[in-house]
Amino acid sequence: SGETSQTLQVGEWGAAVHAIPSTGAHFSHWSDGSRENPRRDIALADLTEITAHFISGRSVPAEWYAQHNLLQYGIPLDQLDWMDSSGNGVPNWKAFVADLSPFDPASRFQVDVIEPGPLHRIHFSPLSTQRLYSLMFSETLAPGSWTPLEHATLTPQGDGGVFEFHLAEPTDHGFFKVQVSVPEDLNVTPHYPQISLQTEDPVLDFGTVAVGETATRTVQITNPGTADLHILRIDYPLGFTGEPWTGTLAPGEIKQIDIHFNPTASLTHNGSIQIHTNTASEPQPLNLHGQAEAQ
Repeated sequence: SGETSQTLQVGEWGAAVHAIPSTGAHFSHWSDGSRENPRRDIALADLTEITAHFISGRSVPAEWYAQHNLLQYGIPLDQLDWMDSSGNGVPNWKAFVADLSPFDPASRFQVDVIEPGPLHRIHFSPLSTQRLYSLMFSETLAPGSWTPLEHATLTPQGDGGVFEFHLAEPTDHGFFKVQVSVPEDLNVTPHYPQISLQTEDPVLDFGTVAVGETATRTVQITNPGTADLHILRIDYPLGFTGEPWTGTLAPGEIKQIDIHFNPTASLTHNGSIQIHTNTASEPQPLNLHGQAEAQ
């Protein structure tokens, strides 16, 4: 998004451009190696063409969304990456990279204090033990000019960290930024709900029931997961009714639901129950069968 084609004078700042992926993909990098997105550049040549590169797949593990209770809204996972669940201007994928809480605007990653001097100090917060931090330096802000400041040392301080470094020359000047990345071997601790349906048979068979009569069977819903299971809605097929129960099952908790077959016409009834939850995927439908006969 933004002005993708811009005409500028050398040394003039351009407008910001944001590379937005299509469904099922996410931004990787620009053709000049930069990973800033959105980006804004200074014109340094008569003609510069930069291309955005995307890769397929989601950038955020489903477990992370489950851990932060973001699956209950039924939004496709690849769309969640670009949503700002906290309302602080930070999309969820950036919250994941910085190891922030998507529902806590106060946790937004930021540079708190810059202390210039013979020994420069850059204070930032928060600091996570599960992320990698690099202090990057550029003299011009030109695309591809950012390089790690290898001699900078990082020290934890409170909820954040402090980069300390000496400049090579007292007259050196430029731009600095703290870059956060996700280790390739990062293990996201699974913390998500699950649902298990327990019946006597794979198909809940009500047998033969006279029109106007009712037969009842019981289904047991269990949460074998490690987070609260939210039952959002239960849909029953034609000819069957049941408790319109919605609620929450804690890990290990069990709920029994009565299902009724109350036919109004002499027909064979087949269908399935759909239970809508906050799990990453819906459970297998529970198939029902009942035969109605005239009295």
